Amino acid sequence: MTRTTAGVALRLLDTAPDVHIELSPADERHALAAALRWAWTGPETTRDVGPDITLEDLLEDIATGRHRVPLALARLWSAPELEALIRPSNPAGLGRRYPETAATPAR
Repeated sequence: MTRTTAGVALRLLDTAPDVHIELSPADERHALAAALRWAWTGPETTRDVGPDITLEDLLEDIATGRHRVPLALARLWSAPELEALIRPSNPAGLGRRYPETAATPAR
């Protein structure tokens, strides 16, 4: 779940569990940036679903940037070109600022 984006996490929080979330091209780019970050640094948040943390808690963490490890602290080495790809595409709180796609019923 930590490889989803803030915008998608926010939409998942705002929809019923049986609703399919349509991704826009921007969502796809943000998801790619999140996957690149995860592959390079590991999970973005310091928490995972468990006895005291629900899926909704984790989605809220992702949507708001709460418990997000800053890229400069998470990275293993400096790679300015890679950071330039990742940072603008998936900033903390993206979903609160740019809701780009609508939810549609699951098929």
